[in-house]
Amino acid sequence: MEDIVLDVEASDIDCLYRIARRTSSARRVMYVTICDASIIPAEERTESGSILKNLRKLAGWTDETWHTMIASRTTTGIRTELDHTAPHALSNEILLPQVPRYDIFDVEILAWSKHRTPRARIGGQDVFMKIAPFSYQLPYLQQEVKMYQYLLGEEFPMAPELLGYVYEETADRIIGFLCEGVKGRHPLAGDLNSCINALERLHAKGVYHGDINKYNMLITPANEVVFIDFEDSAITATSEWSDTEMAGLMQAEEHGLSDCLSDQSNRGRPLDMSG
Repeated sequence: MEDIVLDVEASDIDCLYRIARRTSSARRVMYVTICDASIIPAEERTESGSILKNLRKLAGWTDETWHTMIASRTTTGIRTELDHTAPHALSNEILLPQVPRYDIFDVEILAWSKHRTPRARIGGQDVFMKIAPFSYQLPYLQQEVKMYQYLLGEEFPMAPELLGYVYEETADRIIGFLCEGVKGRHPLAGDLNSCINALERLHAKGVYHGDINKYNMLITPANEVVFIDFEDSAITATSEWSDTEMAGLMQAEEHGLSDCLSDQSNRGRPLDMSG
């Protein structure tokens, strides 16, 4: 049996861990919530070896069937609950049946671009993958999936094409998606007119991006503008905002584009950019 730490979110209050377990006959993903961070010493909450050393002390850790564990401190010691909650996943009701589904263990990670968004490869094709490692991230993932599905139906060329969903263990446990691995550079101030024209076309499709910065746009070798990262986006037809409010948001997004391209704060900067 081999345990591998996949994702960590640790604070002085609580800790979240996503763990892969491989045995000779199966592989599965397990989620651990440490409700009281003091259960694990502060200096041992983020390094894989130390994390596993502490988790192995918890009751039920070696059981072979559980997927979620909650550990809390009581007056008598540490209590663990196995499978009190189900592993998180996107609702299949919002997904398109024609979009392929891929086992996340079959996706090869090439490099981490942004948090939760690695460059990857599946079936010889370079892609971007985005996942929700923990349940609280599902609403953001769901919004982005809905947007890519909408743009797929609109055949909009200025966003990566949705290529598939990724699942853990069973095809109904979708925790992420794959999209076209667009290559390009991030825009400069001299690309302002091209970016404004592209953003106007996005808005004309009834889409508000919601997080426009120069790192959420790419200029392809063909000099085309491509938008990425739609977590904060909205579709006019289904938005809770009124038409007037939505028009104001889109106008502000267009007017702020010049400042975005000249921004030096590194907001949204990919992890794999050096310097």
